[in-house]
Amino acid sequence: MQKLIIIDGLSFFFRAYHAVRGGLTRESDGLPTNALYGFSQMLLKVVKDMKPDECCVALDSISPTFRHDMYPEYKANRTEIDEEMRQQLPYFEPLIEAFGIAAIRVEGMEADDIIATLATQHGGDKQVVIVSSDKDLLQLLGGNVTMLDTMKNKIFDPDAVVEKFGVGPEKVIEVQALIGDSSDNIPGVPSVGPKTAAQLIDEYGSLDGIYENLATVKRDKLREKLADNKDKAYLSKELVTLKRDVQLPENIDLNFHPDLTGAKEFLVSLDFKSLAARLPNGKSAEEPPVVDSEDAYMPRPRYTAEAQSTAISTVDHSLYETVTTPSRLEHWLNRCRTVGTFALDTETTNIDAMQAELVGISLAVAPNEACYIPLAHQSSEGDLLAEPIPQLPKEDVLPKLKELLLDETLTKVAHNLKYDLIILRNAGLDITNFEDTMLMSAALDAGKHAHNLDFLSVQHFAHKMMSFSDVAGRGQKQVTFDYVPLKESTAYAAEDADITLRLYQTLKPRF
Repeated sequence: MQKLIIIDGLSFFFRAYHAVRGGLTRESDGLPTNALYGFSQMLLKVVKDMKPDECCVALDSISPTFRHDMYPEYKANRTEIDEEMRQQLPYFEPLIEAFGIAAIRVEGMEADDIIATLATQHGGDKQVVIVSSDKDLLQLLGGNVTMLDTMKNKIFDPDAVVEKFGVGPEKVIEVQALIGDSSDNIPGVPSVGPKTAAQLIDEYGSLDGIYENLATVKRDKLREKLADNKDKAYLSKELVTLKRDVQLPENIDLNFHPDLTGAKEFLVSLDFKSLAARLPNGKSAEEPPVVDSEDAYMPRPRYTAEAQSTAISTVDHSLYETVTTPSRLEHWLNRCRTVGTFALDTETTNIDAMQAELVGISLAVAPNEACYIPLAHQSSEGDLLAEPIPQLPKEDVLPKLKELLLDETLTKVAHNLKYDLIILRNAGLDITNFEDTMLMSAALDAGKHAHNLDFLSVQHFAHKMMSFSDVAGRGQKQVTFDYVPLKESTAYAAEDADITLRLYQTLKPRF
């Protein structure tokens, strides 16, 4: 049976925007690109995991819909979208089309109505998977139609609908008519919650059944609420009922024939060079690439099983090096160039990136092969007799690091890169061709667990990392990182880079 994937476009895009917050911009003009980057990652993963024969993205009408005509207050409580997201919207549809995927919009209709129509038209003879987290779409499930919530990594079928609403898909709109939807400003019947609504529908079968037998509802206050808000209940039912007969554009090509050349060019135009590099080489849609459709967009793992085994070897802090001489700095920069992929982490004086000062940078080129380059450490406050801290001058180190970080032939890996980006840019540095293991983990295992480095180290390597308080102290005695002695700061900082690289080696084959 053929498989059709229908993606709820703007819902997917909004989730990507909030999952990848800030920090990413296009170098040429400063265009924010975090939502576009997150969407691209999520799209690549869906295509890789689901292996569709057909694929499309449903989009909302730009103009008001028939629901606004029916009820002017529909979605009136929605706030304006963030300016950073607004700037990215014009690139959203071209991005979809660059991947060779149909983007479908019908004026006056919501994406949900397009999805309902496609599911109705194709659900009889194809496996239809709706990619969304919108509860309004649960009314469509049954037969060959299911829904995938990528953030929770959960497939919804009729049994899952019963678990969520207490009724099957065919009764979802009856429950929604009673409970309304505050996010869409759909009124429902005040004070009627999901549990009460499900009980009423279970007993009376439908909204009509309730009002035909209203006198038999035992709870006086509930009966009064239902009677006083009958018009709102029926209006709500109309608003939540999806249209299954939308007049779709003619000649929609749902076949999934990825345009690898177009996708790569568009990703590169947004400065997503690392994402573009994941796509296999291929020709345009007019000359299909010599790969099975199942393999399209599937990244070729760079790391072997042997490398993954190495990634979980024991962490040995004694092997880390503090870089304090020009010759050792050159050694580590050359090692980064030799291996081609390295991890980095910045150490600073403040968790607020806008107030933080760069104290040092750690690098890792292989498990247990990591270093720390101190740049702005200080002697203990008030110790006038203390020896100077052995560290290289910033003005000697930063130009060399700048050249390394801007080398597009090298892959740089960080965890929560948006913080490091601000620190690096404030220090006059920038970075190209990068990967963020926090985003990789969120894209692969969203909803399963946390994605901070400490947690992931335990999750993947059964290794508890050093905490900041281990090296900087606690409470009133805690110092900022520039006052942490070099031995302890090296163990802490180099471990961050080491674990980040191991995590990358573990997660990368799954993309």
